Amino acid sequence: NLARNGNEDQKARYLPDACSGAKIGGMCMSEPGNGTDVLGMATNAVEHDDHFVLNGSKMWITNGCISDTDLGDTFLVYARTSEGSGAGSHSLFLLEKGTEGFSLGQRIKNKCGMRASATAELVFENVKIPRKNLVGKTGEAVLHMMRNLELER
Repeated sequence: NLARNGNEDQKARYLPDACSGAKIGGMCMSEPGNGTDVLGMATNAVEHDDHFVLNGSKMWITNGCISDTDLGDTFLVYARTSEGSGAGSHSLFLLEKGTEGFSLGQRIKNKCGMRASATAELVFENVKIPRKNLVGKTGEAVLHMMRNLELER
């Protein structure tokens, strides 16, 4: 998704470490109560002058944690950026561990015997995301997500 939809600066900052395995990343789409119903997503990002403020949580995130207490390194987070239920009401953001307000919720361990995949809940409480971490344009996330899922599944 980042390789296809990110700008040149984002690709240069994140892809080398992701491709080499130096950093662990994940995609944050599913939510408690909504599952993978992306148009019903409750996590939201409110736009300000030079940043967005992210609030909500994501659930069942692969590579969300690398231990019982540590987050993965970098995440693509889908969030609602405008009211309405249409595909143009969601945006995509890059978020790094260590960002204030971004934390590990529960680690999900017993997944019908599938313990090799580190899965977790991620929590966002007034997380300030710089505008440079918006992937693509505001409102384009659902289109990007569907194109990406076609390849993955």
